[in-house]
Amino acid sequence: MKYFSLYAIIVFSSISGISKDIKYPNNFYMPKIVDGRILKGSKPILGTYLYMKETEVSNQEYKIFLSWAKRIDKSFYNLVYPDTNVWGKGFEAFKSNYFQSNAFLNMPMLGVSQKQAKLYCSWLQDNYNEYFSTNSDSKIKKVIVRLPSEIEWIMAAEGGQKPGANFPWACEGVRYCGPDKSHLGKFLLNCKMGTISYETFQPYNTMVTTEVYSYWPNAYGLYNMSGNVAEWLEEEGLSKGGSWNTTPYNCRINYVAQYSKDGAASSHIGFRYVIEVVETYDDKTIPKFEIQNKMNSNGFEYIPKQNNSDNLKFMSNEISNQEYKQFLIENNDSILKPKAGIWKPFFRYSYFEQYACHSAFNNFPVVGITYESALAYCKWLGQKYNSNPKREYQKVVFRLPNESEWMHAAYGGYKNLYGWGGSYTRNSRGCYLANFAPLEDQYLYQDSNNIYSWVNNNGIAMSKTADAALIPHFTTSYFPNNYGMYNCSGNVAEMIEEKGTSKGGSWVSTQYDIMLISKEKYIEPNATLDFRVLAEVIER
Repeated sequence: MKYFSLYAIIVFSSISGISKDIKYPNNFYMPKIVDGRILKGSKPILGTYLYMKETEVSNQEYKIFLSWAKRIDKSFYNLVYPDTNVWGKGFEAFKSNYFQSNAFLNMPMLGVSQKQAKLYCSWLQDNYNEYFSTNSDSKIKKVIVRLPSEIEWIMAAEGGQKPGANFPWACEGVRYCGPDKSHLGKFLLNCKMGTISYETFQPYNTMVTTEVYSYWPNAYGLYNMSGNVAEWLEEEGLSKGGSWNTTPYNCRINYVAQYSKDGAASSHIGFRYVIEVVETYDDKTIPKFEIQNKMNSNGFEYIPKQNNSDNLKFMSNEISNQEYKQFLIENNDSILKPKAGIWKPFFRYSYFEQYACHSAFNNFPVVGITYESALAYCKWLGQKYNSNPKREYQKVVFRLPNESEWMHAAYGGYKNLYGWGGSYTRNSRGCYLANFAPLEDQYLYQDSNNIYSWVNNNGIAMSKTADAALIPHFTTSYFPNNYGMYNCSGNVAEMIEEKGTSKGGSWVSTQYDIMLISKEKYIEPNATLDFRVLAEVIER
């Protein structure tokens, strides 16, 4: 940004403060790439890649934006200046005081249209990205600042509660019911509490809005997700959260989003933004993957005889990013690299495009590669091993297994639906034994046409993280079978010798598709497909 000023970042820091204990609230595993403390005044709401502002944007924060706009372009300044005439009858005094007076600096910004809120987000995005480009201490390289989508807003407001929670807090009603007896009975939100307008605004002695850090934050550290001011969403003309001039019922999380024609400015709608981490710096070197003398030192497990053969050894895990990176270092061919854009069918967040390159994902299975690339890796591995003068065997062929060989290793000595020897997907403690897409009854969804599914009307798989993984898990996660094989069911599907066919299912497969007897078809590289290497001893 040409007219970037570090002053803006410094002021934001002093206004919002900084959290010393970053907690990642979601119950699924994701590698921690970003230390979110640099995103001052924001809290993580999804992994380490989506943050939301703790509070609604205040008058003071918006004035910093206006100060910049006034210096740069007077016409732009006029475009983004708030409409102070939004205050109706009985509130005439606020027309000349609410935004202008320093007494209201820490009150939420009002009188901005949805378009103006989006322009503020664009300005802040440019500021952040310029700051990151000049700050060597930051792990973040690039972010997107925008209004939250309705789904993101609801998820953030719930604060880790079960989907469908009425309010951002655990209490049944709208009064404090926590452990501190000195607060018992106090209101938990700023809204219209009586049939006579505004008469019961006593907690903060105000007739309209309260300061942005008022009341109690939810479990994610977000203030006033219900009440105070409604908040603009990403979707055109929509806002959520209710406000100072609506009743508690209208402030519920699941209350229908309010439509304001053309996103016009209002005396009860403000906004807060989300920060989406797009790129981060990778400051870790890749540990070199070396071929060892002993086969088991390379992660290969002996598989008992099949068809009177005792010369087969299987890699215990799917090929990891780290192992594949070493292959790429020694074979500098762009065709062999994981395909970009494979995460778009699953996530809107560009953050996942770092999966193939960032060291935080080193121990995760490599995905997005072709069948030919898998064959090339096997050939390279064979050349590495067979050229080692101290190798355990004279000649070994490394290849993809055929279906019979794969199933023999995956069964682990059993003949059952899954490699752990049973027809169940949970252990005795109720923990899932694989990374897949559980279809849990509590998430069964019925739409208006009486069609049942395990996704809601926005296409979100409600139980996707029930197995504690949102994406592929690291290659030695969950439990190995009796032969030492990890993730033969779930995590990522595995290519076999027959091109276009995979076994084992993946992180998006159903309970049926991760059965060992099942197989799936693939056409091109994707985010659900990897491979496992078989070593066949030819000469001892």
